[in-house]
Amino acid sequence: MKKIINLIFNIDPFIFVYPERKLGSLNKKNVLINIYFFTKSLNLKQNIKYVFYLFRLLFLDIAKLIYSPLILLIYISKYRFLKLSSNQIGVLAHHLDAMIKSLLLENKKPIIIIPSYSEYDEIFTNLLKEKFLCVNNSLLSIFCLPLIYTDKISISPEFVETFFNKNKIINKNFYNKILSDYEKKFQNSSELFCFNKSRKEFLNKLTRSKFKNIDLKKTYILHTRDEKFYNTSNLRTSKFENYLDAIEFLLNQNFSVIRIVHTNQKSTFQRKNYYEFDFKTCEDKDLQIYLIKESKGIICNHGGLSSVGALLGVPICQTNVIPFDHCHGNKETDLILHKKLKRNNIQLNFNEIFNSNLKYCTPSDFQKNYIEVIDNNKFEILEVVKIFITSLKDKETKIVQARNLFKDIGKGTSIKYANSYIYRN
Repeated sequence: MKKIINLIFNIDPFIFVYPERKLGSLNKKNVLINIYFFTKSLNLKQNIKYVFYLFRLLFLDIAKLIYSPLILLIYISKYRFLKLSSNQIGVLAHHLDAMIKSLLLENKKPIIIIPSYSEYDEIFTNLLKEKFLCVNNSLLSIFCLPLIYTDKISISPEFVETFFNKNKIINKNFYNKILSDYEKKFQNSSELFCFNKSRKEFLNKLTRSKFKNIDLKKTYILHTRDEKFYNTSNLRTSKFENYLDAIEFLLNQNFSVIRIVHTNQKSTFQRKNYYEFDFKTCEDKDLQIYLIKESKGIICNHGGLSSVGALLGVPICQTNVIPFDHCHGNKETDLILHKKLKRNNIQLNFNEIFNSNLKYCTPSDFQKNYIEVIDNNKFEILEVVKIFITSLKDKETKIVQARNLFKDIGKGTSIKYANSYIYRN
C-alpha cells in the first residue's frame, strides 16, 4: 500500500526530457514533449506514465484555484514550502541544505514536508523538527501538494540547481554561492541541523553497542561508489582497492574508519578499528546520519553521502568528483579531488574543462569530444587524505582555494563561489 501511495502522490520535481534525456523541471511542456516522443516510438508503458503525469499536473492546477484564499494568506506571510525530491537520499539532503539556507537568507520560514509514504521519511525528520516546521503525516502531505506546487509560495529545484539543457544554463542561483553566503552571514552551518539531547544519547548508546567503545571524534567515515553500488552512473564509480592505502594510513595514525556500504558491497578487508556498516540492516535510520554528524570527517565520492556531509556541516574530503562544477565540499575544511579528463591521451586542464560544457558532465559531450574519464589512483587518494587530516591552509603549495582558482571562470559556474580547497592533480 505504501508503494502505491508513493507512486501516486510522491511527485518528483525533476523529469528527464527526451530524446536528449536531459534533466529538467516537471511541467506540462516537458511532459507533453515526452508524450509526443514515446507516442512516436510506440512505447505504450512510458506513454501511460507521462499521460498520468499530465493529468496529475492538471489536477493540481484545478486544486490551486480552490486553494486560492489559502495561497494568498501564505504568500503575504514569511512561510514558504520546499519542492523536494524525496526519492533519493542524496538529492533530498542536497535540496534540504540549499533550499532551507536560501530561504533563511531571505528571512523566510521553511515548511518542510517529507511524506511518510516516501522511502526516506525517517531519515531527516529528527534533525529538522526541533528548529523547523516539519510535516511527516501522509494525509497532510497530500493536502499540501497544491501548495507545494504553487511557485509563488514555494522554492523549486532550479533555485538551487544548475540545469544544463540544449546549451543553456537553467537556474536562479548557484548551490555553492547559497552555502557560502549563508555561512558568511550566520556562521552556523555545523549547528543548523542537529539531533536533540535525548536523541543523541540514544544514538550514542546504539553506536557503542554496534562498534564497541569507538570514539567517533577520532573516526573517519568512508563511502565509495564502486561497481557494486546499485543504480549508479559508471562515470561516478571508483575502485575500493584504490582507498586501501589511505585506510591503512588513517589506522596507523590511530584513527578508526567506518565504511558505509550496501549488503553487496562488503569486502574481505579486515583490520583493527576498521568497520563496515550496512545501514540497510539497521532498524534506526538515524544511526547513519549520527555517525557522519559526530565523526571527524567524511571521505567520499560525489554522491548521496557527500550531500549529507554538506548538510551536517562536517569536514569533507570528496574524491573522484564528477561533474566538475558540482561539489558538495564547500567549507574551508573541505578538500576536492576531481577525476581527470583526457582527449587523445592528453589530460585536459581546468581552464579547458571549466570554459566548456565538459564541466557539466554530459556523457554525450564526452562521446562527441572523444573524452576519456580517468579515476583517481591510490597515490592521489592517499595524498589528499594526508592533506585532509592536517590544516588545509598550511598546504597551499599543493592545493588552492576554489574561489581563487576559478575566480576568472565565466558565467554559469557554481564552484567559483566555494570556500573549499582543490587538489590540482
